[in-house]
Amino acid sequence: MLTSIHSALVVIAYASDRCAQNFGCTANCYNRLGQIDRTLKIADHMNIEFNITPKMDPKNVHNSIVTLYPILWILKDNGMAKRSLSLFQKYVKGPFDEFFREDGSTPFLPSSMPFEVLLNTFLYMENDHDDFDENYIDWALDLKNMEIPLRTDMSIRNFARGPMSSQRKHV
Repeated sequence: MLTSIHSALVVIAYASDRCAQNFGCTANCYNRLGQIDRTLKIADHMNIEFNITPKMDPKNVHNSIVTLYPILWILKDNGMAKRSLSLFQKYVKGPFDEFFREDGSTPFLPSSMPFEVLLNTFLYMENDHDDFDENYIDWALDLKNMEIPLRTDMSIRNFARGPMSSQRKHV
């Protein structure tokens, strides 16, 4: 209960829960340092122990994606793509589609479809999905989908990876 009250008060003050977002940033730092066990503990801590993500206002999709974005990539990169996709659909895509549909916007919107296509394609290739959405091919071949403002891409990369970035190993 204290978590949800605190989160709601922070959102009232700043429009986003910067405290919860720091969990994702901290996980990203541990991940870059190669401390995967600590990284995954934070992911579990956010979603299971403290239930931070489930207590966030589902209408504040921007807060949800900023909080979860680093965790989603970390899970995907550590063999948990199915869990990553599930969290993405439950806390980001589902609420965005429910509350905003085509008229909605968030700075993370350009990364939404590439991330969804990546996870679904990855899971299909790993035999964790039975069906492959053929529409992904048309989407990937449409060059308009590659037109992401550099400023947007760079802003998103502050949280993990932008839609135009590739994974780089940090040593």
